[in-house]
Amino acid sequence: MTRDELLSRYAAGERDFRRVNLRGVDLSEAILTEANLAGACLARASLVRVNLTEANLTGANLFRANLTKATLFYANLSYANLSGANLYEASLVGTILYEGDATKVKVALPLLATPSSPVWGQPRPPDALSCSRVVNGWLRTGYATGDGDGGER
Repeated sequence: MTRDELLSRYAAGERDFRRVNLRGVDLSEAILTEANLAGACLARASLVRVNLTEANLTGANLFRANLTKATLFYANLSYANLSGANLYEASLVGTILYEGDATKVKVALPLLATPSSPVWGQPRPPDALSCSRVVNGWLRTGYATGDGDGGER
């Protein structure tokens, strides 16, 4: 599927994009809130500044995807392959990251919790990522530091 086809169908009200192939597609700055991308292939896709608030990405393949500054508020990334993905400054508040593969994932200074926060857009302290923790390359429920060292706080 191409970027134009996906965004056209989304604009028409469609939200079910399960198992679509978007490998290497540039979706930068797209707004895909509440989209169902379960099992979708987004490997090597450019998702810079994409808004995936409340999206379902269960089992999605995000291998080496660029999610720099992406908004993933309350998105479900359970069982997703995030191996080699770039999540630099991605907003992960409320994101479900249960049992996903986070081998070599890049994470640093996610943004603040909510848009209503008085300092929205300012970097969070590295120990503020509270949606998951990385253990031996796998995301688990719990806590992680912003440097991805897997230590609990």
